Amino acid sequence: MSVAQQERAGEIGKNNAERDQRVEVAAAQATAVEGENVAKIKVAQSDAARQVQEAEAERLATAAEKVKSAQALEEAYASEQKAEAARAAREKATQYANVVVPAEIEKSKIETLAEADAEKIRRIEKGKADGIQSIMEAEARGTLATLQSKAQGFGDIVQASGGEADDATLLLITEQLPALVEEQVKAISNLQIDSVTVWDSGGKGKSGKNDTAEFVSGLVGALPPLHQLTKNVGIELPEFLGKLSDNPEEAAQLLKQAKQAAPVAPVEVAVAVVDPPETDQNPAGEPTDSQ
Repeated sequence: MSVAQQERAGEIGKNNAERDQRVEVAAAQATAVEGENVAKIKVAQSDAARQVQEAEAERLATAAEKVKSAQALEEAYASEQKAEAARAAREKATQYANVVVPAEIEKSKIETLAEADAEKIRRIEKGKADGIQSIMEAEARGTLATLQSKAQGFGDIVQASGGEADDATLLLITEQLPALVEEQVKAISNLQIDSVTVWDSGGKGKSGKNDTAEFVSGLVGALPPLHQLTKNVGIELPEFLGKLSDNPEEAAQLLKQAKQAAPVAPVEVAVAVVDPPETDQNPAGEPTDSQ
């Protein structure tokens, strides 16, 4: 083989070699690019997956943060509510201690004092009631004893009167006559009479008595008799004690009979005789002062 051929063959071989080299290089480059693209795709997919995971993680983190924030707010609100409740409880306790407790103490004090006063009043009133009851019981016993004594006395009087209740009643009425007379005397006791002067002219009255005798007789007759006193109060005395008469002669006769049956002490009347005044023309006139 000639040199040209050899050179040409060499050149051809060289070109083939360069071609093959370029093909192989291009194939290698294509393979490299493909591999690079696959790698890039894988990188992109990996980045996307990473981003998704990062976003999910961030979302989860944000949600968790919000949950934590909400929980924190809730816990803070709960804590604030607890603090407010505690503060209200403290204020209520303070007000109770400052207002209610003193008021309750004052109320209890007032009630205790009122109960003490009421008990004191009850004891005093009970003592008074017991005293009044004792007095009334004593008075009742005294009254009962008096009534029993009077009943016994009345029984004795009735028995002494022979069992006649009317006679016993008259005896009891007679016993009360001094009191009746005393009341009649009181009726005229306030009359202010210092003295009574009677001028006796020596003449005779309608009854034939002189002036002094007429005055004394009229004075005695003016006093209500015993029968009149009892009659004034609606009591009629028995006949054995005398009777009331409007006839002076009959009365004198009855008085005379009474003196003969049971003499009585005469009533003394003080009569003072004084000289008549010089102007009196009757020499027989005798002034008399009766007090």
